[in-house]
Amino acid sequence: MSLRSIVVRVVVDNRVANSEFMSTWGLSLHTELIYDDGVRKLLFDVSGDYEVWQHNARLLKINPREICAVVISHWHGDHAGALREVLSLIGGEVPVYSPSGLRRWGAGEFNVIECGEGTEVLPDVYTTGTAGYLIAEHGLAIRLAGKEIVLLVGCSHPGLRHLIRRATEVFGGGRMYSVVGGFHITSEAEGVDVAEYLRSVGVKYVVPLHCTGDEARSAIERVFRADCIRTGAGGVIKF
Repeated sequence: MSLRSIVVRVVVDNRVANSEFMSTWGLSLHTELIYDDGVRKLLFDVSGDYEVWQHNARLLKINPREICAVVISHWHGDHAGALREVLSLIGGEVPVYSPSGLRRWGAGEFNVIECGEGTEVLPDVYTTGTAGYLIAEHGLAIRLAGKEIVLLVGCSHPGLRHLIRRATEVFGGGRMYSVVGGFHITSEAEGVDVAEYLRSVGVKYVVPLHCTGDEARSAIERVFRADCIRTGAGGVIKF
């Protein structure tokens, strides 16, 4: 089985791609994985606002019943707070992959799989394994057929470099093709530093969302130019 392409739909973000969508402080990414033998759909983070999630998911024509797994990057409310309500829409006993350590929502209530090490979610789709000391977090690494890796991150609390290193390690190498999500930086200097690092490891496209501040995002855009995808809730990115 080979993973041919990926479609990431931004369900929740601080910003919006167009005025039909609602914004709130948080993140949720619906990820459609197109394999040789069919399509699988999963959810990376659920945000903290169920009403915003539901409104935007409806506009994006997302069918929650088709989601086969949920990945929680970390247990902050703006990433996991709406988990109970979103899982009720999905229905059934779908697995919830989370970093190991303290969690606040649904302890003992949901089918939570704690991922201390890199863990397979679907073919060619792995968590990075838990990173960070004060805040436990993991990313989601997705390997395309050409051995290129797309990395989804929630807030990058352990540091983007660390999560990227973990993402390549779970696959035993490979080119980091794109990074999508929150980078937890605010200043222009931080944006330049992150952008130059991403270019140095071969990243082709970058999609800064959520906790990537405006000054930092503008700096990343100056380095990546058209290869920096500026979007928000309602945005659709295809790899």
